[in-house]
Amino acid sequence: CCPQFDPSSYSDDGNGIGNPYKLITWNEKPFVKDGTWCFYYIPLAFGRAMTRALKKITDDTGAELP
Repeated sequence: CCPQFDPSSYSDDGNGIGNPYKLITWNEKPFVKDGTWCFYYIPLAFGRAMTRALKKITDDTGAELP
């Protein structure tokens, strides 16, 4: 029913070398880091963490929420 999987189409980085890994650089890409408490890997008070993160984003960048 389906064609056989060809992994070579995923390992080409555009220059024909066939590198299976992609290099991702994080220079000058800001991101927000925050945390929350967990109980048995279940996040607690996650809504407050998201509120803090959105406040940091809007205060630092001047962005407006929709």
